[in-house]
Amino acid sequence: MSTIAQAASTGFLIVSMFFFFVTTVGLFRFRTVYARLHIAGKCLTGGALSVILAYLVVAPTPAAAFRLFIAMLLLLFTSALGTHAITRSSHHAGVELNTLEENSMAGTAFDPRPRMHPDASAEERT
Repeated sequence: MSTIAQAASTGFLIVSMFFFFVTTVGLFRFRTVYARLHIAGKCLTGGALSVILAYLVVAPTPAAAFRLFIAMLLLLFTSALGTHAITRSSHHAGVELNTLEENSMAGTAFDPRPRMHPDASAEERT
């Protein structure tokens, strides 16, 4: 296996880690169901495709490379269709944009509200 192929494979794995990290942060930061579905559909697909590309670069045989290419195509189409089907069915079921609890992230590191200093008085907190 060549050094260039290993470097390209490592690069694709780093890109996939970035996509997975963005997905994780987006799922915690976005407030609506539809925004969370969007970030999950787009970034998880990008991350999974990057992982497959990382192995495709260093595939041992042409048959394995062909199978990985077919898997990439299937993932590309089924992920988009699956996300669309879930979003459409939730829309038809009447899921509102603001159906998530307002304080679903309260007390966590991902709480988007401004943090108050522990010495702040009760009037400042309201």
